[in-house]
Amino acid sequence: MRVEGFYYPRQFDILHIGFIQKSREDVDALYKRLSTDGWEVQAPRDTHGAWCFYFKAKGGYFIEVTTLTPVRPTEAYQGNLQ
Repeated sequence: MRVEGFYYPRQFDILHIGFIQKSREDVDALYKRLSTDGWEVQAPRDTHGAWCFYFKAKGGYFIEVTTLTPVRPTEAYQGNLQ
């Protein structure tokens, strides 16, 4: 599945690892470090109410680095899996 220029697994909400950061500045710092170290990372952006970015780690794992995301009861991980 492709969303906003990035390829995700079909069940992306289930198949990724997330690291919550305290602030946008912390997310930006991690992005800069990973980019400098040669990782292919998308630039941080506002997504689902948080400041975050994604990248694919070795072994094919999708990684999310994000600020705290507000949880809405209509989201899939709240029991509305289809």
